[in-house]
Amino acid sequence: MSVAEAVYVETCKICEAVSKWFQRGIIEMQRGRQLSANRKLMQEVGLWNRMDKDMSFHFDTMNERTNKEYDQMLKDLENK
Repeated sequence: MSVAEAVYVETCKICEAVSKWFQRGIIEMQRGRQLSANRKLMQEVGLWNRMDKDMSFHFDTMNERTNKEYDQMLKDLENK
């Protein structure tokens, strides 16, 4: 292996690490925004539907589904 090839291979590894770091950051920001949207939705629904006793259950279910989806996205990113 020539010096140029060795430098290229190491540079690619560094670029991949930086790329994955940024992608993880973007996915975590998207997760935060989605969880925030879930919270706002439940607040707005709660204003006109105060009689729903299962609203916290639905909110937890939405957040669990959101977290599961984004956890899977992070796992897929690591397996690339």
